[in-house]
Amino acid sequence: MTKKYSILSLLAILALSFSTTAKAIVIEDFETGSFGANWTFAGGGSDTVSAAGAHDGSFGVTGDGGWYYRNDITVSAGDTLSAWFNSQNAGGRFYLGFGADGTGASSFVAALNSGDIRFQNNLAYGFEELNTAAQSYLSNTWYRLEVVFDLGGDVIGNLYGSDGTTLLNSLTAVGLTNVSGGVTVRSFGSQ
Repeated sequence: MTKKYSILSLLAILALSFSTTAKAIVIEDFETGSFGANWTFAGGGSDTVSAAGAHDGSFGVTGDGGWYYRNDITVSAGDTLSAWFNSQNAGGRFYLGFGADGTGASSFVAALNSGDIRFQNNLAYGFEELNTAAQSYLSNTWYRLEVVFDLGGDVIGNLYGSDGTTLLNSLTAVGLTNVSGGVTVRSFGSQ
């Protein structure tokens, strides 16, 4: 069964959703005004849930470099994971991660500070750079990151424009160590 997950709002926007059809089911929208009980802090800075990070509702996450993961939701072949983020600071990054647990994850990264999209392995929530593709970003603009877990085993990262449907760039992962498992998010320099 194919699932589609979406994380809604992290200034980056973080609203994780999941779907068994073409319709995404939001699994986190932060409308409680905080990270829920299913999220585990894995290190880095401390992120804040506030109205300043809102995209699709009243709240979103304003990033300060913290890694947060949850493994009550798992992604695997046939699934899609997506999240919105805002490019308010050209010095920032937004990480949409998968294969997450207490030991680390892998991630698809919108790297505004280096002008690209990229895949990383994040053992112990550090980073190992994998492959990249050049990408320019407009200031103070919403973008949607999407990770597609192809049934053939490929992991494809897509970057969409502010309408959420215009494909701006795509990259197929090379060298991932963690694919199946929980989800994680991180953002820094987002305001």
